[in-house]
Amino acid sequence: MEQLDTTSSVLDLILEELKKLDKENVMKRFRDSFIKRRIVLRIVEFGKDLDEYYLFFQRNKNKEFKKILELLLVSVTEFFRDKAVFEGISKYVVPQIIQNSNENLKIWSAGCATGEEAYTMALITYEHMKIRGIIPKQSIIIGSDINQEALRIARIAVYPKESLKNVPSMYLKYFIPIGNEFVQVSYEIRKLVEFKNEDIFKPSYPPQSFDVVLLRNVLIYYSRESQIEILKKVYRLLKGGGFLILGKTEAVPMELRDLYDYYKGDFGLRSRIYVKKEK
Repeated sequence: MEQLDTTSSVLDLILEELKKLDKENVMKRFRDSFIKRRIVLRIVEFGKDLDEYYLFFQRNKNKEFKKILELLLVSVTEFFRDKAVFEGISKYVVPQIIQNSNENLKIWSAGCATGEEAYTMALITYEHMKIRGIIPKQSIIIGSDINQEALRIARIAVYPKESLKNVPSMYLKYFIPIGNEFVQVSYEIRKLVEFKNEDIFKPSYPPQSFDVVLLRNVLIYYSRESQIEILKKVYRLLKGGGFLILGKTEAVPMELRDLYDYYKGDFGLRSRIYVKKEK
């Protein structure tokens, strides 16, 4: 695909047309700059340059309006969200799982939204594996979500440059510029991640599949009973000594403290990183 020419005048024309089609004024909720990012995502998915897409858009306005509106309603996350947590993951967790599982390690980013968390883990893990002379021959990370539109964005792997604000400089080489405002995650990182449309309550994996399960900022949306149900399922899916990583405002309920323990005591408590207890 040709590199996108993100000429602001053409994007402005598309934006103007979209607003004319927006009879319910949904787009008023969003900044123009945010809508333009979603237009660029749609262009990348379409697989043509900006001018070609504009001609297609003119012939298919109503369908494209719906496509872009769906993209606007997708929730997003960030690369290296809670940077200190990922520094700990890089320092302690990833070296441990490489030692335990070598190139057969497996990580699950559950509720991965638009993919930034899954790619963050891919970046960290790939760098550590390269240092040890290990080149993964297959995907090592699964990102799952029930939102098909979020997964579309994740698979395209195009993000605004400003989303790199928390990315350490050593990883910037894995982001390929697209025009002046966007980047795409490089193929060598994208190929490490497989995205699946999946209900977190119905995981399709055999017992002891994963070295790490990330459930960051997922449990907060569920009742205590549902949290317990999810965490019991995760326990069965983790390998012995495997890691569970929650969001900074989440915790394993007291009823399940016989299943999980904080990793490295206070560090795990601060970072919400748990290790699977063996019964």
